[in-house]
Amino acid sequence: MGKGRGFSALGLLLLLGAALGGRVPRGADFKAINHRHSDVRLPPGLKPESYFLQLQPFLEQDLFRGHIFINITVTSDLEKRDLITLHAGAKLKVKHVTLDEVYAGPTFTVTTTTAPVVEGENTTEMAEEIDEPPKVISVDREPQGQLLLIRLSKELIPGYSYRLGAEFSGHMNNKSSDGLFKGHYVNQVTGNTHFFVAAHFKPSFARTVFPCFDEPHFKAPVTVSIARPKDTDLRTISNMPHVSTLPMVNDISWVWDTFEASPPMSTYAISFLTSDLMAGPSEEGDIVKVYARPALSEESEYARKVAPKALDYFEKTLGVRFPLAKLDLVALPGFNAPVPAENWGLVFYREGDILSGSNTYNRWVTSYVVNELVMQWVGSLITPEWWQDVWMNRALVNFLARGAAYQLEPEEERNSHEQTPAAAVYALYYEYSKRSPYARQPSMKDIISATKAEVVIRMLNFTISQKTFMNTLRDFINAKSYDTYTPEQFWAAIGTRAHREGTLPLAVSSKAVASTWMNGNRIPLLTVTRNYKGSLNLMQRQFIRDPSFDDEQDVEDESLWWIPVIMAPQLSDGSVDLASKAPALWMPPTRQIENLSDPSDPENFLIVNPEDIGLFLVNYDAQNWKLLGDHLLREEGRSGPNAIPPSTRAKLLHDALNLAMAGALDFSTALSLTRFLKFEKQFEPWHPFFNMVDMLSKKLDGTKAGKLFSLFVLRLTSNLDASLGEAGLPNEVAWKGKLRSNTRHMLCSLGQENCINKARDIFARWVRSKTPDASIPVPSRVFCPVFAYGSKEEWNFGFERFNHLSSSKAAADRSYLLKTLAGCPRDPSKIERLLTAILLSKGTKSELFSDADIRLVLGEISGRHAGYLELFRFTKTHWKQLKENFHSRPHLWTALVTAATSNFKTVEELKMVEQFIEEHQGHFGSAAEGALQKSLERVQFEAEWSKKHLPEIENWLVGQMVD
Repeated sequence: MGKGRGFSALGLLLLLGAALGGRVPRGADFKAINHRHSDVRLPPGLKPESYFLQLQPFLEQDLFRGHIFINITVTSDLEKRDLITLHAGAKLKVKHVTLDEVYAGPTFTVTTTTAPVVEGENTTEMAEEIDEPPKVISVDREPQGQLLLIRLSKELIPGYSYRLGAEFSGHMNNKSSDGLFKGHYVNQVTGNTHFFVAAHFKPSFARTVFPCFDEPHFKAPVTVSIARPKDTDLRTISNMPHVSTLPMVNDISWVWDTFEASPPMSTYAISFLTSDLMAGPSEEGDIVKVYARPALSEESEYARKVAPKALDYFEKTLGVRFPLAKLDLVALPGFNAPVPAENWGLVFYREGDILSGSNTYNRWVTSYVVNELVMQWVGSLITPEWWQDVWMNRALVNFLARGAAYQLEPEEERNSHEQTPAAAVYALYYEYSKRSPYARQPSMKDIISATKAEVVIRMLNFTISQKTFMNTLRDFINAKSYDTYTPEQFWAAIGTRAHREGTLPLAVSSKAVASTWMNGNRIPLLTVTRNYKGSLNLMQRQFIRDPSFDDEQDVEDESLWWIPVIMAPQLSDGSVDLASKAPALWMPPTRQIENLSDPSDPENFLIVNPEDIGLFLVNYDAQNWKLLGDHLLREEGRSGPNAIPPSTRAKLLHDALNLAMAGALDFSTALSLTRFLKFEKQFEPWHPFFNMVDMLSKKLDGTKAGKLFSLFVLRLTSNLDASLGEAGLPNEVAWKGKLRSNTRHMLCSLGQENCINKARDIFARWVRSKTPDASIPVPSRVFCPVFAYGSKEEWNFGFERFNHLSSSKAAADRSYLLKTLAGCPRDPSKIERLLTAILLSKGTKSELFSDADIRLVLGEISGRHAGYLELFRFTKTHWKQLKENFHSRPHLWTALVTAATSNFKTVEELKMVEQFIEEHQGHFGSAAEGALQKSLERVQFEAEWSKKHLPEIENWLVGQMVD
């Protein structure tokens, strides 16, 4: 696969997001959470029972101060009983630490002094006071600065409760939306700047504001009082309803806003906002409010309408009423956290996430609203025990939010692909079938694990029945309310209920099932071989789509799974039995099972794993593939009572093409299955086809088979485009617009004349602009078609714009322009000009291109046959000067010779590379020599692939062109 035009880590992330509404998924900031996996844990033995937090922010000075009281209970497993350890950020100033009262269960009341005082009321539950409670003798920091070490004059007593108090102060954050941060917006009418202060503590920023037990499992009720200036437009909202506003005793220009005590919650969920944002109107009895700046209040109407419906849906689905008295959603100006802040009862969004210019159905706003609302239960009410378990929470949230979004859609907008995480499933197939999953970006592992867990949850929801699964989830939430959980506890709960209700065989452990799917970095391939005499065999092995030249083929494959074998036979009347999602059997972690009963007659086909219920590919014997292909070519195979549903048509197509790429199925069989697409009008089957076209095109690029394949795809997609018609039809469903967009993109990439002409017409607006270097006035989607199929003059214009665009322009804009200038052209002369400028220029011209620019160009050029062929010729022609230019930059020299030699695919090209390496042997440099050896091995591998598969692909395509 070419480096420049294939799936990137970002592309995979976007693909994962597509199933949630076409945007990058937001709702779990794994980058921030990852560094907490190895965070220093607090020692056991102390448990916070309640917090009372008073905090006074000073907006003008970017400072804050406050007072915290924590009621703590001592347990017998406390080892160092003369030491209290809790979290406090390295830059947080802490003073006047006290431990002066001892109670079994104090209740707290609020006074209104500038130095807050918290009083404990004696009750009948009060324990005997200790004669002399321990005194604080020193307060130190551990070396990393995140822990506060409070040393005491004597030991704490297990079973007793103590009240710990401290004053604190620090600086607000004005650079990001973490911790206690200050933000602002500008009133577009008056020009006035309006400031606000907000608290966003996830994953572990509470400690930067006040001393606390800042770990998810330390849940305790919290009472919050926030000070604000009196007689201003500022108002404060927090997790809980407002109780009172009282003046400060020592400074009547300030007031304290106090809020109800919360249920037990983790410190990261504590939040407040002091601002002049306004809540839009709401229906009587609604507990949901949506806050926005006054000028945008009307744009919150759709969110105000959908949020109460989502809340009602989750209450009924989860069987647990919303645990708080109110819920505030805030469109926060300038909020720049990677994900919404799903604080309990107070959620912060970016303005674009929940503000809409219309009160009609909006898929994006619905997705953002339901994702954060479900986290009020799964995340706040029940909470992962530690950061390494957040992927499990994200999986449950995604699963539940997807169902909610589907139910909240207008009926005419619904389509089965919205209920099925198709894009996410395809992304997992792609990632886990690579030779080295996560190799390019290990930080994606948690994102992908969360998606895989969601697919496993979906699989169990089908296989043990939705009723059993949802009953399990309801019971689990009730049992774990105001507590934490682990993935193991959740998987075990599923098995307990399913065994009791008889929906999972007693011999099958739900924990063992989940373990085989979650613990490995591969996915299975299940091969179904029918003998057409009433029985069939099953065999499982791991699936690798793109085995590389340096695979260790002799390493035994040890990966095995618990696989739900769901069978959908074609019945004697021609229909497909898809009524039951219950497995015919659970295949244990064994390589093969023989002589199973075949539910289909010999003349009928069998489908295993319809709708991608399990995350595994299925291969069949040649006869079953033929029966499937023939049925799909008939109209009854795609519509009516005998139809194979769109999601299952997509599954068959996806598996066949991927199996062919992996060498597990001949290409003529896989490509024959695509023939039904000339009649296909639904979104789902086209999704895997478009993905696979990109991958197979790279394999065939520069060959006769590649040209034939492009014509074949062009014919299929032209038919589809004609059937879809033009955009903008009234009441058009969203999936049809998405399918049209994907189709037009494919047509442009294939050079369809109408598409290219439209792109050139749009690009001409920029060419005609009197100030072309001031901005980019045309959409970037037209760049690639124009630079690929347009004139040299148009390409030259784009290149000049890159040279003259101000460096103050968004780096992403300039980078994308350079990327398309390099990666899209098919004309060698365009590529040669770019290579000359970027590799041979000296003086001021060479300063236009950074090392990162050079790497980008090399990567993009080497992603297309015309590009790497010209790069190879250019390197041969200008060898001496290139060697001189890059001798002091060996990393770029290595990148250059690797890009110039490693992407060829045929036997003839292999000989060309071998000759080049031989001619310059010993002159590449030690680092480049090793890279060139890898390049040669890669080309040898690709040449073998081409020798094996190109004739078959070419012959099949020639036959189609004749037909």
